Amino acid sequence: MARLAVPLLAALAALRVFLFAAAFPFFDNVDEQLQLDLVVKYSHAHFPTRFEPIAPESAALLARYGSPEFLMTLDRAAQVGLVEPLWRGHHEAIVDSLRNEWESI
Repeated sequence: MARLAVPLLAALAALRVFLFAAAFPFFDNVDEQLQLDLVVKYSHAHFPTRFEPIAPESAALLARYGSPEFLMTLDRAAQVGLVEPLWRGHHEAIVDSLRNEWESI
């Protein structure tokens, strides 16, 4: 009986972990930017107790190192001049525009 119970319990535990991991993924593409903002605020010993605007430092990081090219079509990216990652080239106008957008959220 014990020889059967241990593998059965292990299989049930693995199934439980799989189901919860599938239902509640650790990372989600919806709020990665807000998680970065929270880490930046924590690094400054600021612990938000309510929803706050994105910090200017977070907005600058998101504008420079984010990936807006994945949020638009190739035609739209070419129209605004995104032919390479923003951190690679001199795209200060685009970075400033994106930073302003992030700060207004």
